[in-house]
Amino acid sequence: MKKTIAVLLTLILAFALSVNCLAASYGDLNNDNKIDSSDALLVLMASTGIKNLTPEQKIYADVSADGEINSSDALSILMRAVGLIDIFPIEEGEEPDIDHGFIG
Repeated sequence: MKKTIAVLLTLILAFALSVNCLAASYGDLNNDNKIDSSDALLVLMASTGIKNLTPEQKIYADVSADGEINSSDALSILMRAVGLIDIFPIEEGEEPDIDHGFIG
């Protein structure tokens, strides 16, 4: 019985982690599965020091892959939200130049 419970808990944990990884994407800082002006606002607030981002949000905020979170990232997110661009520079195969202590 204990072995069955351990296996079930392991499967549930693996599923939960895979769902969480699939849900997050570049530009979607509030993790609502949409890239919109609220995400751009979070980035702009973070770039001015008004808002602190989580380590995961910092990764998904740097859509320019330049290692900085700034108004350029906010603008790119807003441009994607309104359909002016289809892809972020970080999604074009560039390696992100970041070290937020989140990815080992």
